Amino acid sequence: MSGSAMSEVQVPTFSLSPSDTMQHVAEGLLNLPRLFEVYADDDALAFSLDTLPFVSAELLKSLAEPVPAPEAPVIPHVRRSPSLSLKAAPAPPSSTTSAAAPVLSPEAVSAAWLSSLGLSLVARLTSEVSRASVRSRLPARHSSQLERWREWVEMDDAEGRRRMKEAEEAVRSGEKEDEVMLVVAKLRGWIL
Repeated sequence: MSGSAMSEVQVPTFSLSPSDTMQHVAEGLLNLPRLFEVYADDDALAFSLDTLPFVSAELLKSLAEPVPAPEAPVIPHVRRSPSLSLKAAPAPPSSTTSAAAPVLSPEAVSAAWLSSLGLSLVARLTSEVSRASVRSRLPARHSSQLERWREWVEMDDAEGRRRMKEAEEAVRSGEKEDEVMLVVAKLRGWIL
């Protein structure tokens, strides 16, 4: 096994400066809260929030303002007698109160929309279609190396050690060493 495996691996370099397109996307994302402020008092944004992508009932419940509890009825002082009485079971909540939509402030409605939009964008950028698009723009040698990196990095330790032994036997029989495998194996502690 060669000691210069790290220097032989060619990983594509990316610019530190964002492209014009990414800069416009970032500016648009930063402007979203300001744009939603204009519609903060409009009830139309709060309609059907549960149908937004990535907005769950739990999120809406966590954003809901606490509804003030009704005042407890005042019970006049009643003289107690030493007799035994059974307590009545509490009445189940009416279906109108349990199915009622949570009360959301304008800020909470905006937060739900921003969360949905942000998570939708991230899901799109990290989808398999986007990864395939990036791979198609890379030269073939970079694409295959990235796939090997992904394969080795996602492997659990037991599988990695097993595959390392197989690779060592293949090298003894004359096959070329996989530089990516060597780097990952050293980083993961599979070889010293």
